[in-house]
Amino acid sequence: MRAGISKFFSIEEEGKSIIGILLFQSVFLGIFYGVFNITAHAIFLSRFDVSDMARAYIMSGLAGSGLTYLYSIFQARLRFSAFSVLNLFFIFLVTLCLWVLIRTTPESWVVYSIFVMLGPLFILAMLSYRGTARRLFSLRQGEKFYGIIDTGLIAGMILSSFSIPALLSFGMQTHNILLISVVSILASVVVQLLINRRHKEMLSDRRYSEQSRAGLKVFRENSYIRTIGIFIALSVLVVFFVQYSFMAVTKIRYPEESEMARFLGFFEGTIMVFTLLIKTFIFSHLIKNQGLKLTLAISPVLLGLFTVIAVIIGTTRGFVAGSAGFMIFFLVLGISRLFSRALKDSVESPAFKVLYQTLGEKFRYSVQSTIAGTVNEVAALTAGLILTGLGALTFIKLIHFSWALSIIIILWVIYALRLYSEYRSSIRKTLEAKVSASSGEEEEVENEVFNSVSSSGLYIDNNYFELITGIGIHDDIPASSLLMEQLINKAEKSLNPDILPLLRRISSAGISNNGLSVRLATLISNIETHIEKQGLDKDKNLVSTIEESSNRKMHLQILMSGSDVPVITDLMRLIRDQDEEIKRETIYLVGKFRIKELLPEICECLDNEAIASDAYSVLKRFGEEACPALAGHYFRSSGNVAVRRLLLRLFSETGGSRAIDFLLPGIWSINRLIRKEAVTGLVNCGYRANEDTHNRLLRQVQDVIGLLTWNLSAQISLRENNNHLLHDALEKETQWWSGFLFDLLSLIYEKSSLDKIKENLENGTVESVNFAFEMLDIVVDDEIKPRLTAFLNVISDEKKIKNLFRFYPGNIPEYRDADTGVGEQRL
Repeated sequence: MRAGISKFFSIEEEGKSIIGILLFQSVFLGIFYGVFNITAHAIFLSRFDVSDMARAYIMSGLAGSGLTYLYSIFQARLRFSAFSVLNLFFIFLVTLCLWVLIRTTPESWVVYSIFVMLGPLFILAMLSYRGTARRLFSLRQGEKFYGIIDTGLIAGMILSSFSIPALLSFGMQTHNILLISVVSILASVVVQLLINRRHKEMLSDRRYSEQSRAGLKVFRENSYIRTIGIFIALSVLVVFFVQYSFMAVTKIRYPEESEMARFLGFFEGTIMVFTLLIKTFIFSHLIKNQGLKLTLAISPVLLGLFTVIAVIIGTTRGFVAGSAGFMIFFLVLGISRLFSRALKDSVESPAFKVLYQTLGEKFRYSVQSTIAGTVNEVAALTAGLILTGLGALTFIKLIHFSWALSIIIILWVIYALRLYSEYRSSIRKTLEAKVSASSGEEEEVENEVFNSVSSSGLYIDNNYFELITGIGIHDDIPASSLLMEQLINKAEKSLNPDILPLLRRISSAGISNNGLSVRLATLISNIETHIEKQGLDKDKNLVSTIEESSNRKMHLQILMSGSDVPVITDLMRLIRDQDEEIKRETIYLVGKFRIKELLPEICECLDNEAIASDAYSVLKRFGEEACPALAGHYFRSSGNVAVRRLLLRLFSETGGSRAIDFLLPGIWSINRLIRKEAVTGLVNCGYRANEDTHNRLLRQVQDVIGLLTWNLSAQISLRENNNHLLHDALEKETQWWSGFLFDLLSLIYEKSSLDKIKENLENGTVESVNFAFEMLDIVVDDEIKPRLTAFLNVISDEKKIKNLFRFYPGNIPEYRDADTGVGEQRL
């Protein structure tokens, strides 16, 4: 099972053990909160009035704000590996002290303290837990992993909630149940010590602590983040108002401590089961099919509806104990409480992971931490102040809290719509920033990594012309001992004079390895002596004077090491020599001295696989000067797809308007490889479709999606009939065409935006996929948006093909067995 989870979440071998232990810890944290929550409410309301609960919210908000502030300070100054244990141990000590006090000194201030510390202690525990998970997994893994965290927490809450009625039935006192929270948080401390022992270095990373300092500053300066904070603050206000009203009628219905604890156990357990069902089966369907806008609005709308019903019933039928409408009023408030808590955990929290997608990785965690800690506690404090103020007014009755709640919900709905609008604006800003960043960046040469003998040797062979002529030599190549050793070995074996200029440049730059430095100096001396022995007579004709092929090759290499320009007629005769080594050295000479007259002959060398890469390197050096020769050879090579692809690639290397004009007709080629090469080349040239080609490219996109539709339907048929060989081959074909589809789209729309969309689709989480489709909705034309969305949607092939058949009517193709000839067709 652990291996399956690790495979699903793309976790490497060393990460397989940690995911199980973090799940284990999340269950303990769920038990800790579930027991603490029910016990605190039952004990508090059995001794205090509901109005006192509002004042306790104020104290809880103040305590939470202070503790989260201290948490951010200490986290920035201490190693997280040590701080995470200290934080959980502090929670353990506070919980233990509260349990001991309630047993030995069950005074009012102890009961009050237990209720006040409920929220702050849980927030501290979750900040520590999520900080651990974030440091142990990459951002992409973490986005998938947090769903598992929530599931573990919910499972712990369900287990603890339903166990409380059972414990009470065995005669256990309510305050003693708090001991379960003490044991659970102690178990979390032990698990954290085990995690630290195995992953101390990863948990000591200070980067996240530095980022967390910027949380409040970013919150003040960014209107989008500020809107998120206000929306969440209103959500917290609604939760507290609903809870306040619900607990008020619960106190009337269950005045005894044990009765209330038993009821709350069943009720909270039911809420958590409901939360798990919505999170598992409804949220994904809701956000994929209805979008983020409805997802954000569903909680305010439903709670607004139940609030209106409560107001009507309380006003017309009564809301006090003994009235005809009290039980209905109690039931409606119970349903409101169920939906407010369940939707907050199963819909709102996952939806905010989508909203955070537009934030940069640098600030995402700091914003989340600030909102989860400071904003929640400030909202709790505000809720306590409002509830206390309303309760202090003698004419305010319980029904009036529902009236006040309806006003808050109206503001909540307004901010839900505003938040979605800000989210769309944030996406546009993100895309625009990405475009300007990509257009403003200067091209940087990517340094090769020479970490093995094979990679070093392959680099030398593939870039030999560039090396011997000094084109594109990286400054750090002389510092690579492995590469230098391979160069020296190659030169020592052949004593090729053409490599002498390179060796001299390296020698003048200096090599840190003394052994290689001595070998290099000796090698240079040996090659120079070897050249002197040849005695090349520069006044005589190179071809007529040198008869032996080996001598001719040596003289060509000597010419490569010098600065004298060879005679063009001699090179023209040598480039047609039967010896491929002679041809190669001649090609190098043409490239070194930039002899444009021989470009057609160099193009013909592309037909020879043995020297095609050398000819390619030389032609690339000429840039746009080679375009006429490349175009001529392209039309002469109509039957050779491989050569035509090389020529198209060369055009894309040159760039400019001439390359674009030549590559553009290749998009309409009947050969898919030519089309692919032309499209890739145009993307590399930064081409963007003009008004004339825009519509033609849109039709191409539609045709490719139609082809992919047939491929998917064929894959379904092959998979159902267990033909894995053909299915896997067709799946690779589908991947190829999918890549081609994105390349085509890159000619119509901004490539950086499409790369961002593709990256989020490949991530595969509900949040990232929804973010991708929101970007797609902004970027892509309405003409192809429905087809593209149907194809890119991350759902099963069967569901995807049904959606695609709306645009490309068809059926699952017939599967016919090769042996029996039996076939079947399914609509």
